[in-house]
Amino acid sequence: MEREEMKRIQKEMEKRLGDDWDIQPVTVNKVGGQREGLSCRYQEENMAVTVYPESCRVTLGEKAGAEEIGEYLAGIVEENHRPPIEVSRTAEDFRNGLYIQMVNADVNRELLKDAVYYQKEDMAAIARCRAGQEGGDVYSFLVTKENLSAFQMTEGEVLERAYRNTARQEFSLMSMEDIMREMFSAMASAPEDVEALERMIKENPSPLYILTNEERLNGANALVCPQVLQDAYETLGEPYYVLPSSTHEVLLVKESEGFTPEELRNMVSEVNISTVSPEDLLSFKIFRYDGRTLSAVKEETQTMTEAARKAKEHGFKLI
Repeated sequence: MEREEMKRIQKEMEKRLGDDWDIQPVTVNKVGGQREGLSCRYQEENMAVTVYPESCRVTLGEKAGAEEIGEYLAGIVEENHRPPIEVSRTAEDFRNGLYIQMVNADVNRELLKDAVYYQKEDMAAIARCRAGQEGGDVYSFLVTKENLSAFQMTEGEVLERAYRNTARQEFSLMSMEDIMREMFSAMASAPEDVEALERMIKENPSPLYILTNEERLNGANALVCPQVLQDAYETLGEPYYVLPSSTHEVLLVKESEGFTPEELRNMVSEVNISTVSPEDLLSFKIFRYDGRTLSAVKEETQTMTEAARKAKEHGFKLI
């Protein structure tokens, strides 16, 4: 989005929100890439709501003008404005809040410049910290070299503690059929709909299993939990392939299903390009777990540029 248009949107938001709000343009290194946004801070509060005008094009259409976008974003700011939450600030609280989030390394290379992380293939395991919770919303922040002193730990110690905390999560392994049944149950479907679903499942069984955490948020961090991978191996009873569906979950396929690595790789690539948003993009590679080790299935051609292209199409900057 052009700078002048951003200024017009900022002025429109200032007019609608009033003098109690301070609105400033910001460049944010987010999971998914670098984005231009507007930081909206109410009076003297420490926390701000940041909105991203470019993302409005999806909701409001490409022809939406500054006035329409400004009105829409002002509504989002008012809707999301809440009293400041209490944040625990002791070093031990920080240590207990550490966890791992898996992200795509290529899309997030600006974010990684200051992050505490470990890279595995085209993924990065970054350290984050839960800062508080209000209702169903969990607040967290990225652990960076700048805020590392608050933890009174080295980068290696932060990652080690984040790995341990992550491994303590509850994870679940469900078949695709069970996920579909769960969704239908939540929708309180009529008996005839349930019967139709069961017929479809019987006629078209899925070879896929979904591995994620109980929250189903950042559940791809199961990849850094050896015991979780081993438990899945024992449940499935054989080696399996891991398809990085998104940052929130991974898909597992038994080796005996007979898919070739190329078929699975094409499946991952197609879904990543057509369905997964840049902030949820995890990897274009596929992996195999043999009961002891998780390893990438090697390929001759590199597909990392697909991740970069996708991010740029969605308005993210890759520098």
